[in-house]
Amino acid sequence: MSERPDPRRAEIIESYNRERDALLDVIKRVDASVWAKPSPCPGWSTKDLVAHMARAATALATYVQWMLEGRPNQGKAALDARNETGVQERRARSLGELVNELKTSHQRNIDLLLSLSDSELAVQGALISGELITVEDRFRRAAKHYREHGRMLARVAGLGDDY
Repeated sequence: MSERPDPRRAEIIESYNRERDALLDVIKRVDASVWAKPSPCPGWSTKDLVAHMARAATALATYVQWMLEGRPNQGKAALDARNETGVQERRARSLGELVNELKTSHQRNIDLLLSLSDSELAVQGALISGELITVEDRFRRAAKHYREHGRMLARVAGLGDDY
């Protein structure tokens, strides 16, 4: 039997799970005819948004590791290139494969969160904006990232802001 997380980690996990579940619910409700439509992200289809979210979930552990190592932020151009490469690498995958990657990576991220000490959660790193955030904040922002792109997906699919 595993230990229950402390209240702070439990709140992060609850939010992260809630936003992931909402994103998966939107994905299930999208009509198949919508996946090839352009998304609000230039050059990406609606399905590419899901590929991006799968890639982002997979990459979170790497970003956390970079923060823990004190690596400097590589900037917007590098982030854009990683995002584009991640989407291109996933274009041939089925929607089911993308969803499975997102789910698997999501759980790995929770396991990572639970493995980090309080001092590791407090480590700071810079975003491309220059804003300093903690490792803890990085996990919180991952939940917001699900919501941001889930709302984009819902709008393109004609589901309005019903996210």
